[in-house]
Amino acid sequence: MRISRSKWAKAALVVIAVAIAGSVIAGRVLLPEANPPLRHEGWVLSERAQPILERACFDCHSNATRWPWYAYVPPVSLFIVMDVAEGREHVNFSAWDSRPPDRQAKDMQKALEEIREGEMPLKMYLWAHADARVSEADLALLTEDVAARYGEAFTRPPPEGEEHEH
Repeated sequence: MRISRSKWAKAALVVIAVAIAGSVIAGRVLLPEANPPLRHEGWVLSERAQPILERACFDCHSNATRWPWYAYVPPVSLFIVMDVAEGREHVNFSAWDSRPPDRQAKDMQKALEEIREGEMPLKMYLWAHADARVSEADLALLTEDVAARYGEAFTRPPPEGEEHEH
């Protein structure tokens, strides 16, 4: 038994309609909400390092996320909301003062390592936010400030096998 082209076309339209409806519904549920309140409003490292962190890190790792227009378009919104939630779970600079100094030092050590290895900021994020790139000069300044605040040991990669805690 052969299925006519018109039946295939109708089936394809139904599948497309269901996919679009599902996307819209998921998008309505997973749209960015207003950012949670800021808790820590001081400098994370220093006055000179703060603009680098804000430009390169804060959209995903703070409660000061700037939600672009496409963050409200399903299904893109799903990925952006999930990425920001995961970023805040790892490190949230808006709650920086609630972390003990040893945890802050380890978080900055891990951040420096990920920047050096090109893992942060995420490449996908950099496609839309070229200004978030961390230059060699930016990295040198961050490294210097981490050394001044937490000690030289925290500018080197963490010991082998040490996992980054949430």
